[in-house]
Amino acid sequence: MDGKIYSGSGDDMVPTLGYEQGGHRIGIRGASSMVADLAPLAMWIDRIVRDGDLLIIDEPESHLHPEAIRLVARVLVRLVGEGVSVVCATHSPVLLHELSNCILLGQRNDLVSQDPVGGYDISDRLSLNDIAVHRFYRAERNEPALVTKVEIEPDWGIPEDEYVDVATRQSEDTSRLIDGLA
Repeated sequence: MDGKIYSGSGDDMVPTLGYEQGGHRIGIRGASSMVADLAPLAMWIDRIVRDGDLLIIDEPESHLHPEAIRLVARVLVRLVGEGVSVVCATHSPVLLHELSNCILLGQRNDLVSQDPVGGYDISDRLSLNDIAVHRFYRAERNEPALVTKVEIEPDWGIPEDEYVDVATRQSEDTSRLIDGLA
């Protein structure tokens, strides 16, 4: 977001959030879904969350462009670096892939302040000791959810097998559908 989030009182004296960009102000309710979703998170991070706190966030990638998802991942990594414990539920392969890049970055010892290739800052480094990934799934529809720990590969990051399998099946379906048109 290129603008800034502001808070104030609404007509009914209820605190409101708004978005300002280029001298124009708009209430969060009238802003895009991306701005509306990120504004409360931005306010929490800026004004409330501190070292030692726990931040639980559910699907921060909702309504975001993939590049914005990458930035959100880096913000979460920087929060961890500042001592905030972050629990994040996601279905986003983009977010997981960016976290993997931050893990790989964390293993590099040759960075001073910035990675000239990807524009990463040294504060985007994530240690293997600072992350745990778990997968929740149901083996059967009426069964309780199962939780398994996902092993992070030091030379790769977070495995994306499940997403690759879905993309492969989708591509195969597309190929069959195209073949049916001929």
